[in-house]
Amino acid sequence: MSSFPMTAALSMEQRLRTAEATNEIIRLKSLYAEFADAKYTDAFEKKPQAERDEVAWRQARCFTEDGEFSAGAFGDVNGHQALFENFRAKPFLFAVHMFTNPVIDVDASVEAAAGRWLHHLMVKQEGTLRCLHGMGYTYGRYRCADNLVGAAPHELPTSIRPPNRPWAETRPYQISRKSQAQSQRIQQPCDDRKWPKSS
Repeated sequence: MSSFPMTAALSMEQRLRTAEATNEIIRLKSLYAEFADAKYTDAFEKKPQAERDEVAWRQARCFTEDGEFSAGAFGDVNGHQALFENFRAKPFLFAVHMFTNPVIDVDASVEAAAGRWLHHLMVKQEGTLRCLHGMGYTYGRYRCADNLVGAAPHELPTSIRPPNRPWAETRPYQISRKSQAQSQRIQQPCDDRKWPKSS
């Protein structure tokens, strides 16, 4: 059970702000996934470095300036520059990130939140040309951060919340040891004929 206040105990303003925050965090996660996948073409090739760098910066700026990325073999870094370097150097030719089943708890101040997602990741590896599918739970912490004004494409609606207060993820893609042990994880090689391609 969540330790956060039940919706019925909140004022109408708090309930609206909580709903807005929840929707914006879901949108933030969707943008993060979109940027993660936008560095590759439908022909299973990396885009030119300049294009990948632009997208990698947008991906990094989904985080707060002190945000952390902790994903085992996929990297353990913090801060915008380190995040950018990590995201621009992924050894893939294609990727699809899907985050489903969101469970988001927004705290009473509506200034911070925690979330859990079921993550499906499909990639084609550079070098081996193998296609892999991974699945597991990921956890994130979020806060409404002033430091991303003008940098992040995910500002919260400003009708109630103070303007220019975009949400940012401080610890996305954090897979706990417990969830690694409990979650089903699949790695299935395939060839190009079995890999879904865009029409």
